[in-house]
Amino acid sequence: MKFIGSDWQTQAKKEGPAVLVAMSVVSGLMQMQQGRAAEKSAKAAAAEQERIAQQNAANKEAETVESARRMQAEADTEAARRRALGAATGIATDQASSLDIFMGAQKDKFQSELDWLLKAGASQSDIIRREGALSASTTRAQGEQAKWQGISSGLGSIGSGASSLYSSTDWFKPKTPTPSSGFRFYDKNTW
Repeated sequence: MKFIGSDWQTQAKKEGPAVLVAMSVVSGLMQMQQGRAAEKSAKAAAAEQERIAQQNAANKEAETVESARRMQAEADTEAARRRALGAATGIATDQASSLDIFMGAQKDKFQSELDWLLKAGASQSDIIRREGALSASTTRAQGEQAKWQGISSGLGSIGSGASSLYSSTDWFKPKTPTPSSGFRFYDKNTW
């Protein structure tokens, strides 16, 4: 089959290697760009993971403070109720009374429970933050890996195109000196 004014097969043989190299270069550059885009997306995802972890930790801290406030209010109400019951029954409420000793023990028990609740809440908040940071770090590392994989693949594609151009044409091949090319040949025995 012939096109008007040229033979397409001859034209393709002439331009084929150059087109192959151009396609390889474009493909390689696209792979590199995709790697960089993956890294950028991973960085954004990591920042979002850290933001969410920070928000979850803040929510846990607020929840712990609210639980402690409610626990304190409950304990105060219970202490007032017991004092009122004790006073209504005629039990002495001075510092050395059995009611006062009982109320002191209850207060100490309540305080230790409250301290535990606050420490546990702080610990959980810290764990949430560290998990978020670790997850974000992993995501960033995956993005970095994707970037370098894209660059490596892109360079490999470009190198493959150059290699095929080299093997399909005489363009890059070194020329063997001939007598007509101006190189002088010496016989090693004539030195």
